[in-house]
Amino acid sequence: MYDAAYLSVYPFFEKAFRNRPLSAVLDSLTGVVSRACMIEFLHDLVDRKQVFTVGMIDVDNFKSYNDNYGHRIGDLVLQHVGRSLIKYMGNRGVVGRFGGDEFLVVAFIGNDYETVHSFYEHLFFQGSLGNQDAVFRRDIHIDSLQLFLSATVGSASFPKDAQDYDTLFSLVDKTLYRGKSKGRNCYIIYVPEKHAHLEIPSLARRSLYNTLTDLAAAFDAGGDSDARFFRACQVLRRDMRFHFFFRIGPDGRILDVDQQRVIGTCEDLSPLITSGCFTCSSLGELQGGFPALTALMTPYVIQSLMILPVGPLERKLGFLLLSPEPKTLHIWQDEELAAGFFLSRLLQEIL
Repeated sequence: MYDAAYLSVYPFFEKAFRNRPLSAVLDSLTGVVSRACMIEFLHDLVDRKQVFTVGMIDVDNFKSYNDNYGHRIGDLVLQHVGRSLIKYMGNRGVVGRFGGDEFLVVAFIGNDYETVHSFYEHLFFQGSLGNQDAVFRRDIHIDSLQLFLSATVGSASFPKDAQDYDTLFSLVDKTLYRGKSKGRNCYIIYVPEKHAHLEIPSLARRSLYNTLTDLAAAFDAGGDSDARFFRACQVLRRDMRFHFFFRIGPDGRILDVDQQRVIGTCEDLSPLITSGCFTCSSLGELQGGFPALTALMTPYVIQSLMILPVGPLERKLGFLLLSPEPKTLHIWQDEELAAGFFLSRLLQEIL
């Protein structure tokens, strides 16, 4: 929890404490700065022409903590994130809560890309031994539970990227949505050449119902099994932003669907399917038991995989292998699993 002495080094808070108690400045649950005061603070920084970088942090899959373990555990997770962010920021800036599972960080670290990149890189757990001060992409212990904690961050800098509060926040919003569209568990720093053309509606996913309807229509449009499957893959590319599609036959041969060529043969993947499908956020999770598959995927710079059986395992119809963008440590979502499962069942019917 912040104290008044720490925050008072910033002119806005020094002035605020003249007529407000600390409790009116802080978020009561997490001990970081409240949403209202954080927004006032940002406006004050813009008015003062202060150079800073702001990041919006969205805790990934936070609802699952509440749904699976109860709201008390969810609150403890938020308190852990608040404490960890305060520690990570140190004297480099201020942490606030924006609402729900979203936090804001205002960092006074300059705004050149390499410095900002390093700031966020070390916010996430990195390296074989890891960064022990990192906040995300790591296991945490809450009560008797071990939970994997990750987040998605969107970031922009003032005045480098925007000259007023509203424009700055629109860029932060846009980069956060871009991070979510990549599969979460990442940080996106605003770069005009990459992100200026993006619009939030185009980054938001269509409803699952519409995706499943379009998948069914892709199969109903006729043609042979390859043509139907290829059309369906384009639906998932558009709606779920899957990037690579592979079909694995009963003999283990892997077909690159886009290139329409067999790239090699892999091991029997049946041992991976323990709960309907297999997902991983890092290709390294496969390396020990499935070296052939790992070697074939490595040239694609794939990190994350979803593997689904086509029909019951005992029928040996093969598997589907789906992956997001290259170099993406994807946090798989329920709607993605549902769409992949639906596609595998549609394919089962025509094989």
